[in-house]
Amino acid sequence: MDKQNNIGKENTRGAGSKHRMTTRSKVTVAAVIPLVLFLTLSILSPVYASIFECTDCSKCQGCIVHCNKFGVKILAPERISKVQICCSDHCHLFPGQPETDHILPKEMLLDKYECKANFWDTNKENPYDVSVQCSAFHPCQLIDCNFCFDLLLNPSCKPKTAAFVACSILFPLLVLFSCICGAMQRIFRPFGFILKFFNKLLRRQRVHAKIIKREIIGKGKAAAKKITTNASKEVKRKTREFRQASLSRLARYGILAILFSLTIFPANSDTVSVISQSESCRVKNGTRHCHITSSTTLSLLPAGQPNNLLIKDKRGEVLGAVTLTLRSLNLVCNPKTIAYLRSYQINTRSVWRCPTSGSCSGNFCSRVGPKTHIPELAELTNNVGNSGCIESSAVWSEGCGLPTASCYFYRWYAVPMSFDVYELFECPTWDFHINSVLRLTVNDYSKEESVTLIPGWTQHSNNISLTPIAISNPPAPILGTPFLTHGFSVALAKNVPLDLKCPDLASARGFGCNISEEACRECRLISGDTVTCQCRELDAEAMLADPELRLP
Repeated sequence: MDKQNNIGKENTRGAGSKHRMTTRSKVTVAAVIPLVLFLTLSILSPVYASIFECTDCSKCQGCIVHCNKFGVKILAPERISKVQICCSDHCHLFPGQPETDHILPKEMLLDKYECKANFWDTNKENPYDVSVQCSAFHPCQLIDCNFCFDLLLNPSCKPKTAAFVACSILFPLLVLFSCICGAMQRIFRPFGFILKFFNKLLRRQRVHAKIIKREIIGKGKAAAKKITTNASKEVKRKTREFRQASLSRLARYGILAILFSLTIFPANSDTVSVISQSESCRVKNGTRHCHITSSTTLSLLPAGQPNNLLIKDKRGEVLGAVTLTLRSLNLVCNPKTIAYLRSYQINTRSVWRCPTSGSCSGNFCSRVGPKTHIPELAELTNNVGNSGCIESSAVWSEGCGLPTASCYFYRWYAVPMSFDVYELFECPTWDFHINSVLRLTVNDYSKEESVTLIPGWTQHSNNISLTPIAISNPPAPILGTPFLTHGFSVALAKNVPLDLKCPDLASARGFGCNISEEACRECRLISGDTVTCQCRELDAEAMLADPELRLP
């Protein structure tokens, strides 16, 4: 009975100290819950990501600028005609290609840099802008060689390889230098006796020359000392006389020199900044309200550099600040039309007549001019062109009954290549538009506004008046070059033939133009009865499509 009671007590005590056991089902549940959460987040993350619009993505599909350790790689679709890339001060213009590598200096790749690219689409007037921020590369990442000079300058990148390369270069050089020294020693060894003889002879001459030099120097020192003593006395006497004369002249003209300097210095001073200010303040309920009118003339700093002006009261306390930052300087052309043009090509048609046949009678052929009506070419009379006639050099033309010269009547005329009308214009004057940002800061209040300033015009913004006075620009020959446009694109008009001119826009649209007689030259007879001429034609479409002439 006692044993059973003891066993019962032990069982009761054991039941009271019983702990939770980690079973297999609990382990399974603990492992499955994180996995379910991970899968749920991975499914929902693309859904939520697709809700937000990509604000930094380029509108040009396929226009990519990728940073690498050589510079940047530019990827462009087929419709891109050209690409301009600017990384800091390194700008370059590339033609449209699927892949283009823009190699930059290694010194630039060691720091962070920004690249901006402009992609010109053939179907779009304004280019696409794509910018990328490139991180700095470690110097060791830019060394892409195992046997080069850059590796020797940076041995810490590849110590073992650099040591091996240095030993590979120095060892052959030392062996070569040792061989050269040994060869020189063997070559000049037979001449050792001759060298010793000349050495002894020269040594005797040097000793004799030193003795003579000591004697000459000793005599010269004695004579120079005597001359120096006499000259020193003379110099002291003349210096004393010159000092007395200088003091007397200074006393005579000193006052006049001071007055003259006071009048000449203000006249030659340059005004850097002109400031005028008026202030009106009043105190109400312990608060001071001030109305300040200030005008300042200053030079505008280059693009990106802010011009800061502090607003102070009469006691020197800062009330606020005005910041003016230049963004860009644009030149706007004031066009002057030179001529209205059309793209054209010149065709030639000719007719042969025997003597006394048709219009080939008398001296009619020699009297044919550019505007002469030729019945054989009557259907071309209204076409823009000129007529002519060539007499055959044969005494008896083939197929003709009379032994006289036959006639070759011809007319060359212009045929339009398209329906577009082109305007050739120049810009006698240019207007400067200064695009800048104006920021006004007063206490905790700050307001920023974009303003466009034009020289001579006053721009008002936030009780601030800005008037550009003058702009100095360097001479640019391109500003005096004529331009060609058809309303959508503009190109430089270099060597544009002006043989075909239209009086106005309506005449150009109807091809009612006049063509110069100089458009075609050297008209001559070729095989058969065909006449050909050397003519100038105008292909304006090709000029606008040329990337070297087309303006962005």
